[in-house]
Amino acid sequence: MASFLRVDKEKIFLKCEIKYPNELLSFDVSLINPEEIRKLMVPGSTILLNADKGR
Repeated sequence: MASFLRVDKEKIFLKCEIKYPNELLSFDVSLINPEEIRKLMVPGSTILLNADKGR
């Protein structure tokens, strides 16, 4: 499952998926493919992973 959210001070008219996000939140680390993430994330992006401390 994937979900997309756009946040801005101005009204947002775009209604399409986000291909190159500035931020990524993942609630299941097993779904993350590091090679794919490197290609999709813009430089300086933030990634938040919900994972066990040992991972």
